[in-house]
Order: sequence, then C-alpha cells, then structure tokens
Amino acid sequence: MPMVSIIKETDPEIAVEKAINLLGGIRSFINKGETVFIHPNWCGGVPGKQGSYTNPKVLTTLIKLIDSCNPAKIIVGESEATSQHFNLMYMSSGSKEAIEELKSTNGIDVQVVNLSEGEMVTIDHPDAYIAKKLTVSKVLTKADKIVNVPVLKSHVFCDITVSLKNMFGLLPERKKGRLHFKGLNEIIVDINSAFPSDLIVVDGIIGMDGWGPLKGDPKELGFVLAGDNLLAVDTVAATIAGYDPTSITHFQLAEQKNIGSLSMETIELKGNSITDVKPTSFKKPPENVVEGYRKQVKELREELAAKSISFEEGATFIQDAIFAEWQDAFEGWQSKSKPSAPKAVPKPPSEVKRSGKAEVIARMEKINRSEKAKEKMKKWAKKKPKIVQFILDGEPGPFYCVFEQDKVNVVEGTCEQKTDVIFETDTETWTQLQLGEVDGVQAYYDGAYKIYGGSGMGKFDDAKTYTAICWESYKDLGE
Repeated sequence: MPMVSIIKETDPEIAVEKAINLLGGIRSFINKGETVFIHPNWCGGVPGKQGSYTNPKVLTTLIKLIDSCNPAKIIVGESEATSQHFNLMYMSSGSKEAIEELKSTNGIDVQVVNLSEGEMVTIDHPDAYIAKKLTVSKVLTKADKIVNVPVLKSHVFCDITVSLKNMFGLLPERKKGRLHFKGLNEIIVDINSAFPSDLIVVDGIIGMDGWGPLKGDPKELGFVLAGDNLLAVDTVAATIAGYDPTSITHFQLAEQKNIGSLSMETIELKGNSITDVKPTSFKKPPENVVEGYRKQVKELREELAAKSISFEEGATFIQDAIFAEWQDAFEGWQSKSKPSAPKAVPKPPSEVKRSGKAEVIARMEKINRSEKAKEKMKKWAKKKPKIVQFILDGEPGPFYCVFEQDKVNVVEGTCEQKTDVIFETDTETWTQLQLGEVDGVQAYYDGAYKIYGGSGMGKFDDAKTYTAICWESYKDLGE
C-alpha cells in the first residue's frame, strides 16, 4: 500500500525531515553509492514570486538528508520552459544562493544541471500514450534514484500541478507549450511512466491558487507532503486543495497506466490528517476559461489533422493561438469582466527575424535622436545614470547601456560602474520585444528577463521604465 505523510509545519527543515521519517527515513529510499537526481520546480515559476517555485529550504534540507546516505553523486536539475530561462529561475528563486551556501558550509558536493543543455539521448517508450520515443538529458538515464520536489499549485490547463505535472519539466524542449498539440495530459503520464519518482516531497508551505501556475496568488498552506507513489501523493494533495481527484484528466490517465490508484482507501496516511491542513478556501481558475481552453485545443488538433499538418508544422501555431487567447482571457478575468472563451487566432509569420547586439545598438542610436525619448530619460535618470547590462543568447559577451539624461551610451566589455538592471534573454525574445509582439516585461509571462541590482533581485520598476523608453520611442520613430 502506498504511503503519504502529511506534516502541518511552516518551518521547511522540520517539515521535510518529519515527513520523510514517517515513511521510514531517508535510508528507506537512498542507498550508499547511488546517483540521486532531484527535480524541483524552478522554470515553472515567476522570479521573486513565492509559491510559484520550490522553496529553496525544502530543497536544501532534502539534499542534506540524501547526503547523509553517502551517495556517489547528487544532481539537481530542471529544463528550460516556455515561461522562463533556467539561469534566471535558478538565481531568482534563491536556490543558487542556498545551494552555494550549502556547499561552503556543509561541504556537500551538489551538481546543478540545465536539462535543456548537454548530451541528449532518445529512449524507446512503446507503452506510452503518445511519446513512443522520448529525447531527454543523458543525466536522467544515469540516475539510480529520482526525487521529485514540486510545489502545489492550481493550473489553468490541467486543474492542478503537483508531482505528476512537475515531471513534465524534464523534457528539454524549451517551448513546451507546443506539446499541447500532441496532448498535454498524455505526455505528462508518458514522462512519469518512463522516469518514475522514487521519493516525492511536496512543498505545500506556500503554494498558489487562482490563475496558476504563474499568474495565480501565493497561498499560505503550511504543510509538506511526502510519499512513495506519484498518484497517491497527488490524490492527497488534490483532495486537500478541494479538487475531486477522479475528475482530473492526467490523474485518470496515470491510473490507467497503473502508476497508482485514485482511491483514498488504498493510501496509508501518516502524520496529520487531511482536515488538519485543508485550507478554508483554495481558488481555482474560472471554469469557463479552462473549458474554453480545452475545447480550443481539441478543435485546433482536429483542424490541423484534417489538413494533414504535421506536429512540427502546426505546433508553433497552436501554441501561439492558445497563449495569445489565454492572455486575453486572463486580462478579462483580472479586470473582473467576464472572460471570453479562447478561440483560434491567425498563424503568425513562419520566419522570425533574429537579432543581437547590432540591433540593440541601432535602437539606441534611434532613441538618441528622439526628443521624446530624451524627455523620458530626463525624468527617469533624475541626475543619476542608469546602467543596463545585456546578456543576449549567441553574443560573445555582455555589453552595457548607460542611460544619461539625454543620451544612451553603449559600453563594451566590463562596466566599471554598478549595474542597475540586467536583461538576460535569447535573441528571439528580444526580437519579439522589438517587433512589439511582447510588451516589455509586461508580457503574459512577467519576468522573461533577469532583473536585479547589486544586492539581489529587485522590482520590475526600472525595467518597465526602460522598456517604455525603448519601445515607445521606437514607435514614435515610425519603426
């Protein structure tokens, strides 16, 4: 019988250790000399937004427990996501600082990997619903044990995200929204049946409700779950959050693949009861929008199939259609107006112009010739230069823009002055910003850029002002 422990506790260190001890202790899961892979939720979150990513203290407590078993290697990894870059979330979640401190203080050797980079392998998965072949980082195939560390969140596309959905983050493709075309719920189950979790520790200290998994509201829940079976853990988590587990599609599909059972009678609960930790309220995304999304995916898949359009040809189209309309629906919901159900949108241009430093410099030169931009900069600079560092994918090194009261100077190499804002992005995202397809950092995924000052993560104020200067002035010039 699968076991799930529930610990009502807000201190991550106490909660994680108690939860695992109730299951028999960490040595029930990890043996000496094993390679252990730990998968937190990083890139499914928003920079600085607690509840959207795994609490770093939950993660480091787990690392210390695993290290006590004398494993051969501890690896922590996550892949890029449509919403966020690996480096951005590793830093902004506080995980980098926490792991580096753990290394220096406790001498624990932890390897951190981006699963979207490095050597990939393709494995056969004949029993899969859809993904009969899976391309993943070679790191996963070398792990003796997999430890799954999700955060409990509502999810506008699949009701709730806990341990099953968290493993979707193993897939190296950054634009995972494309995979909705093939079938999100089925692929969630396929990746879990190929790489089952040996131990699951759910961060329910601060989760997210509402329009999760990104635009929801941080929710203080005050508990940690641990278990030895994916579906058992997710069934308990969903029940705590007020969902009917038997109504959740990827749960149903997981049960059909014998990953576990949806019956609470088959789960051995330890520690606190579900009633002890059940919140007084847990908001779910508006049902009409969720159903509208599901209907849209079905219609788009049927439309593309009827036209004999392959996944490779149609996936970008369906992603753009889904997310553009989802954003419109979200904004309507946010303004408390009745959101419209999603519908298909025209296919965007197939070719996306790539750009880099040359394009940035060209824009700065145009801004320097704009009187309106100069007026904006005078108000922004307030007699103090603003230093913006750019790290663009494909560029040999970072470069800087120094915003003075009436001019933007581009500086090569290392800037001697303090950097106020850092933009880290790939050139495609930067191009979309230039073309007006993304409204600066106010895009549907806030935090597409790394933005921080010398003392750590900062607010978006400077970056918003910066993008307002750049984009509005660019439009003023007829560009």
